[in-house]
Amino acid sequence: MKYSDLVVGVKDISAVDERGNPHRSRNWLLTEQGFGAAEQGYLCANCGEWPLSPAFPKHCPVCSFPVASEQTNLLAREHQGEIDLGPSPAMQALEQEREREGWRKATGIWVPGDPI
Repeated sequence: MKYSDLVVGVKDISAVDERGNPHRSRNWLLTEQGFGAAEQGYLCANCGEWPLSPAFPKHCPVCSFPVASEQTNLLAREHQGEIDLGPSPAMQALEQEREREGWRKATGIWVPGDPI
C-alpha cells in the first residue's frame, strides 16, 4: 500500500486566540484505509509517518509523538467525521437531469436551424 492510498491531503490551519497568540494546526484528510491504519497504530496521527513498526510504538520516530499512550485519545478528540469528496448534491442532480434529457455540451457556434 502506498502513502497516497492513506492520506488524501493535509490542510494547514492558522488561528489566533483571544489573547492574540498565534496557533498553527493541521487537518489530515485520510482515506478509509488511512483512518484504519491510524486506529491500528501504523500511521502517526500527529505527523502522518507511515508505516510505524511495530504498531503503536512508544514514540513516533519522526515527531516523537507518544503514539502508544496518546494516539487513541487524539483520534477520538480530533476526528471530524466523513467528508464526501465527490460532486455536490446540486451538481449530481444537474448531471442526472442532463443525462435524462440527452444533453450535449454546446460547441459555442450557433448554426441556423439549431435549437436555441
